[in-house]
Amino acid sequence: MKTRNTITKWLWSVALAVALIALWAVWPVSRVKAIGDSSDGKYGLGLARGQTARLTVINSGEERGFIVNWKFLDNEGRPLAQSDGDVEMLPGQMKSFDLDGDALNTARDRFGRIQFRAKVVSRGQLRDLNHNSQVLVEIFDNDTGKTTATIYSSPESD
Repeated sequence: MKTRNTITKWLWSVALAVALIALWAVWPVSRVKAIGDSSDGKYGLGLARGQTARLTVINSGEERGFIVNWKFLDNEGRPLAQSDGDVEMLPGQMKSFDLDGDALNTARDRFGRIQFRAKVVSRGQLRDLNHNSQVLVEIFDNDTGKTTATIYSSPESD
């Protein structure tokens, strides 16, 4: 009888462990959240049909502005979209730049996604850049506006 109780307890423990492992394995699938350095271009994102990537640059400073140049690059480093010269970021200003995946005539992976990265280079006083500049890359659904991924960072300085 004692052996049967021990075996039963052991089987319940194994079953519980398997259930917890299975739950842990599928839990992250329900929500995607990405964090990385959006300014150095070392990460990659995928843009599916019906999605837009939005690059937002923020100058949260109150005294001085700075200059940025931005690019969306494909997986080979070729520009998909880029700034037309310098973009002035005045104090307290925020500017966004969109990359509509449906408007691109570029190669897609086997899932129909365009692999890309964003790169922002800033020029200005280093102290202002380190404390007052932020970069946000988000991917959202064109029909619903729902954000599916967000990456936040500070841009590199020249």
